Amino acid sequence: GASGFGVALAALSGAAYAAYSLATSRISQRAPSATVAAATFTVAAVAVLPVFLIMSAIARIGAGVTAQAGMMGPVSTLALAWWILDEPVSGVQLAGTALVLAGILLLYPVPALRRIPLRLAERMAETAATNRQAVLFYVVGLFIVVPAVGVALLR
Repeated sequence: GASGFGVALAALSGAAYAAYSLATSRISQRAPSATVAAATFTVAAVAVLPVFLIMSAIARIGAGVTAQAGMMGPVSTLALAWWILDEPVSGVQLAGTALVLAGILLLYPVPALRRIPLRLAERMAETAATNRQAVLFYVVGLFIVVPAVGVALLR
């Protein structure tokens, strides 16, 4: 089972990424010379610390639960931006938050459902190992085409 400490480590990793997103966004807006400071902060606090926290969480609670807890990163970034920076929250952002939370609440308690994304990830890894073009298609599709379609639909 999942230990509270392991879940806390995974959640802390998400919070560290949220803090990085907020801090570097504000720093780089103020002065271009602050970009060096932001890069240093990124390496020290956001690259090294989260990796350590994620590895510790995986060792304590397993990869599946750690990945599910890591899905809270975008949710915590949205909440912190609203709370600390007074950023407005749109209906689309709230809908996305609801989808993430629903996914966590539906997958975590039911072990059979939890195995579905793990099996899909294993199949993707097997496909990537044998077909490099599938990797390119996946990355371009997921990180370029899908966001572009989403932006176009929201305009």
